Amino acid sequence: MDSVDFARAISTLGVDRGVDEFVRYGFQKRFGRMFFAVPLGRWTVSNSKGADLLAEIDPWLNRLRGFVGSGKAPASVASATRRLEGAIMEACQRDEWATTLEILIALGEVESTLGRAKDRWLRPLPPLSKAWFYRTCNDPSPEYRLAASLASAGIRPRQRPIALDKHRRWDWASPGSKTMTWVDTASLVENLLSLLRRREVEDQQRKGRAPHRDAADLGITRDSPNVGHPRCWASLADVTAFIDGPEVSGIDEQRLEALMSGLSLIDWARVNPRPPRSEYAVPPAGFSLLALAHGLEDPARAGHLLPATSGMLANAAAGRLDVASRLAIQRLRASGLPFALDRLGDDRARARRIAAALAFPLAPESLGRLKRMLFPRVSQNTDYEQEDVQQ
Repeated sequence: MDSVDFARAISTLGVDRGVDEFVRYGFQKRFGRMFFAVPLGRWTVSNSKGADLLAEIDPWLNRLRGFVGSGKAPASVASATRRLEGAIMEACQRDEWATTLEILIALGEVESTLGRAKDRWLRPLPPLSKAWFYRTCNDPSPEYRLAASLASAGIRPRQRPIALDKHRRWDWASPGSKTMTWVDTASLVENLLSLLRRREVEDQQRKGRAPHRDAADLGITRDSPNVGHPRCWASLADVTAFIDGPEVSGIDEQRLEALMSGLSLIDWARVNPRPPRSEYAVPPAGFSLLALAHGLEDPARAGHLLPATSGMLANAAAGRLDVASRLAIQRLRASGLPFALDRLGDDRARARRIAAALAFPLAPESLGRLKRMLFPRVSQNTDYEQEDVQQ
């Protein structure tokens, strides 16, 4: 038994029997075969709910640590495993949601590192129970909320080369799979744009756009098996903070991406849907137009979104928000939403971030607010407004 196993044992059975502290010793080799014991510190442990959650993936953890201990694991996998063990040790000392969240982040890093390895000796991590979300959802940061919205919309196979097998279990994707869009060296904005571009291609192949198709493919649905239903929605305030960027809003994109990687491991189909936040914000008009053209349902086809607006995403991603807004206005007019202007002014500084922000899932209530802001004369008798009142 090593120090990690010992800490977990004390935080469970040991605490129940009155053991709440131990001293770690390391054996150092000095001369020849002479060893001496060096104290590495006194560790106080408590009954840890975060450490208890690890019991559900103990078989996978044992295989991981056996793989690393065999010396066959790449250095990157070994480093990620050591960081995971450090997070587990910390959770055994401090029983807080924050330490559980660090374990989740470390697990996401381990799986990502395994996915990049040439030889994959382990299958991907089995889905984590919903208890991981309920344990960590007290994080008040916008990074957590945005990460949860993307994770609960089925982003896991977009981040890593994994796929569900015929038994609905995670396995590594075949070499020719194009589902994964994430590139580790790219920025969050570029990765979100790549995700949206790939979805456009897949929509063309499937001859139609369905709401939150990635979520539906993973069984994250509600009323219809063909319509995805993310368990966490992105609020307009948080999306606006993302659009404003780190310099203005202080949002930490590296933290957001790490949280998303960890939260994507949860079995979101078993998480109860969360109501959208009542917090209100006014996003840029350019984003509002693009979000409506991108996310409104087609009144002529139940369970489908408005037809794709050709060139809208590409122009916004290239910094031409004026052209993208003109295309969005044309699409909305064709759908019965007349806009007073033909296009908006340019906003090159934020155009790419506005385009990338379309990846965050917005609740029907949020789309209804955007619709009322831009089209105040349109009849209030729509599904979005009715849902907003019910909320």
